Amino acid sequence: MASSCADDTDPTQPAAALPDSVNSVKQYFPVLDYMRGEVRMVDSFATAIRQYVTVNGRTDSGFITPDQFRNIMQEYLSADLSKENFERYYMESSFFDEGTQTSTFTYSTKNDELEVHRVDVLVQGTETYDKVSSIYLEKFSANDDSSVIKKVLLRNGASVVINSEVTKGNAAPVVRQEKLVWNDFE
Repeated sequence: MASSCADDTDPTQPAAALPDSVNSVKQYFPVLDYMRGEVRMVDSFATAIRQYVTVNGRTDSGFITPDQFRNIMQEYLSADLSKENFERYYMESSFFDEGTQTSTFTYSTKNDELEVHRVDVLVQGTETYDKVSSIYLEKFSANDDSSVIKKVLLRNGASVVINSEVTKGNAAPVVRQEKLVWNDFE
């Protein structure tokens, strides 16, 4: 009688042998690979990278080299976002906006040991939904007397904006925005 029940799964089977409905593999967006690709693209094709830095309401601007850009972005190419860590420590939720025809995939973690706490991937509505518009990430670090919150918005093929808030002791936070633009046409 027990053998006639097709829905029962043999508990002695290894997890890899179980059907997909029981053993679902996470298929997360490869955030780290995508961001590395954007940095390589800027390194290869950008003829000029404009930098705007705003601190406490005052903005300075200038140009930076691809090497300087790569050094700035290195901080956000975190091992937290490696495929193994991403799939192990982050949960995915998604939302489709009918009005803008965009999908947002949000990855978040409750692991306080990781600096990257949240990643949003915004995908444009095309027939195949495969055009990434932007990647947003939030990074948090703290020690005994200070904390740093960084929010990064990488616009596909165009720019990156890095907002940071540094708090030391009981002092007012220092707010800084850095915008790097390599393509005004996207």
